[in-house]
Amino acid sequence: MLNGPILLCEAREMENARRKLQPLKVYCTEKERDRIELQARTAGMSVSEYLRKVGIGEPVRSRVDKQAVKSLAKVNADLGRAGGLLKMLLKNEERLLGYTGAELKTLALATVKDMAGIQSSLALISKRILRD
Repeated sequence: MLNGPILLCEAREMENARRKLQPLKVYCTEKERDRIELQARTAGMSVSEYLRKVGIGEPVRSRVDKQAVKSLAKVNADLGRAGGLLKMLLKNEERLLGYTGAELKTLALATVKDMAGIQSSLALISKRILRD
C-alpha cells in the first residue's frame, strides 16, 4: 500500500516539473492536427504525451489495446465455460442421467443461445477495437 501514495507524489512532481519546461511548437494543418489528436486518443494519451513519445522514438503502446485484450479474455473464458457445458451435454455424463430428453434439449438450446450471445459480445468488442 505504501507504493500508491509515493507513486502519486512522484506523478505530481513530474507533472509540475513538465510545466516548468519550455513548450515545443509544431506547425501543422488542421487535417494533420485532427489526425494527431485521433492517434493520441486512440492510444489513450494526451497529445503532448503522444508527440513526446513519437518525437524521441519511443514505441507508442496503446492503453486501449490493453483494455480490449482484458475484455476479450473475459469473453473467451465465458465461451470456454459454455463450451464445457455443451460438451457435458453431448457426452451424456452421469450427472445428467436423471434428466429427460426434453430437459436435455432445453439445456442444450440454452447453452447454444449463451454461446451466440458470447459471439455477439466478441463481435461488438472487435468492432470497437477496429473503429478506435
